[in-house]
Amino acid sequence: MDISFQLVFNEYFSRQYYGMENTNIIKAKDEPLESVRVSASETKVTITGLGPGTTYVFKVHAENALGRSGPSQDLTITTEEEAPANAPQDIRVIPLSSSTVKVTWKGPSPTALGYLLGFYVGYRDLSSNDPYVYKTVDISKQERLNEALISNLRRNTKYAVTVQGYNSKGAGPASKEVIVQTLQHDPPKSPVLKVIKTSEFSIELQWTVSEISPITG
Repeated sequence: MDISFQLVFNEYFSRQYYGMENTNIIKAKDEPLESVRVSASETKVTITGLGPGTTYVFKVHAENALGRSGPSQDLTITTEEEAPANAPQDIRVIPLSSSTVKVTWKGPSPTALGYLLGFYVGYRDLSSNDPYVYKTVDISKQERLNEALISNLRRNTKYAVTVQGYNSKGAGPASKEVIVQTLQHDPPKSPVLKVIKTSEFSIELQWTVSEISPITG
């Protein structure tokens, strides 16, 4: 969707036309400014084709047969944001235990959608009619982006998982569901090792392990 806003110029004496320049502040400094020309009979202009949640700097020159004026003061304007238009991609869900799964994804491009504040990670038990439960992932508080752990799940149970981005204007579309099943047993905990007896030529060791999960070796 094109973003637009209107600028109103002050009246200038003996003008023939205005030259107007604008630049997106995230551009490299050596990139040329974009410009539009406005008839001398006009004192305002609407700029279209801008990006949502993006900051632009504008300046205006007046021109006549004798030459061109210096630029006006810079006018810095940030366009309104819109909710993300695209869903996160490449959703992957890995069971870590009988009660926890790890969710990873690739987020939509922030340059096309404005700034993302975070993601909603939804999950639901496929063996019931319960609605989705959502976990909020705040980007500003995450050490690892595009990753979340879902805990307190039921053992050996299938879940549907989906992810959607959000910003100040609301949530975007949800990704396709990914089905995952929690493990029936948990990975074994680390054994506790201790020394039983030592001699000049040998050491006798003993360890204890958790009996909750089966041990195969």
